[in-house]
Amino acid sequence: EDTFTAVIESKLKTFGLEIEWRRVSDDSKEMTREKICELLELGAEIVTYGVPVLPGAMFMLAYLGEIPILGLPGCVMYCSKTIFDLALPRILTGERLTRRDFTILGVGGLL
Repeated sequence: EDTFTAVIESKLKTFGLEIEWRRVSDDSKEMTREKICELLELGAEIVTYGVPVLPGAMFMLAYLGEIPILGLPGCVMYCSKTIFDLALPRILTGERLTRRDFTILGVGGLL
């Protein structure tokens, strides 16, 4: 088990969740697509890839039907709070986040 997985498992445990499957990808679209396809079918709607929040600017959120797909940046490994911590509780309530939910976080500054 790697440090990245341990950190994510700890954050998910707070909500009574556990990782059933996982895949690790680099930042390339091709590898990310390949890893997602190992678990799901393609055709997901990408909500955002990149957010105006540090730490976590390379966060990705997509939906395949009602299933949220999250691409997590490496910062979740060493920062106690990231965009993942802001988005996860809302996703777990069943709220379907939109691009606007992320773009409004950038008001007042540059990244």
